Amino acid sequence: MTPLDKNKAFILEYEEKFANSVSLAVIDKPKLSTWMILMPIIFLYYFYQMKKYADGRKAFSRHFILTRKRSLEAAAASLEAEGMPDVESIVSMSGTPVPALPDYREWLKVLLDHYRYLLRSQGESVGALTRSAYKTRTNYLLFINQLNRVERQFNNALKPFLKDTTQDVDQIVNTIEKQCEALRREDAERFFQ
Repeated sequence: MTPLDKNKAFILEYEEKFANSVSLAVIDKPKLSTWMILMPIIFLYYFYQMKKYADGRKAFSRHFILTRKRSLEAAAASLEAEGMPDVESIVSMSGTPVPALPDYREWLKVLLDHYRYLLRSQGESVGALTRSAYKTRTNYLLFINQLNRVERQFNNALKPFLKDTTQDVDQIVNTIEKQCEALRREDAERFFQ
């Protein structure tokens, strides 16, 4: 396995765990009450709800990291070819509404730059790659602030297109953004102890 492939595997594993953590905050887990245990038919319904919950979290995580995976692949391919990533090929696969494309492109560029930094770095974990790439907590926090900003802009550009199909879209997007920001700050503290 080449160093690039190894770094890509570390980053992908991190992104999957990150998406899973965000899904915990976004998707409500069914609650089990003591009376459910006493009534078998209701207990079966609880297990049905738990399966829906687990399936929902998996689907959320899969969709949450889709662009991130594509960006990571494009960043790795660009480093192997010693060129620049093809942003437009990722854009063409996204299905993003045309009015939101400029914000989507901006978000992609930030992700691609970040992944290229990490892929060129040395380390045996995402934390080590991050320390190698960004050198200081301050530099990494500056990146996090930039990423949070472009994600908020992209989310705001998407909201009008989601309001018809997604109930409570503002609350959901707000929860996702807050969870992402909190997790990234925790990672910054952990990576640069």
